[in-house]
Amino acid sequence: MDPGYLGEILKHLETQNELLITKASESVLQEPSNLQGEEEMMMRKYYAIMSEHGKVKKKHGYGNVSADGEIENSTALVIPTSKEENR
Repeated sequence: MDPGYLGEILKHLETQNELLITKASESVLQEPSNLQGEEEMMMRKYYAIMSEHGKVKKKHGYGNVSADGEIENSTALVIPTSKEENR
């Protein structure tokens, strides 16, 4: 390795390091968003499958209270156990 090129090589490596750090941080910030979208899609498919088989029941009387005090219906997925199915 020629000592005359060490400065250029060092500068090139520093530039590459900065690019890698930038791309890695962008990827890390974007990944949770991608995973959340994937999770929502999988839950919709799961709900559709459970609905087809009659395994989904809505619970009445429960609700979410928002910041302004209004009660909203819950959208929780409830899967009955074998004891609940026999009722």
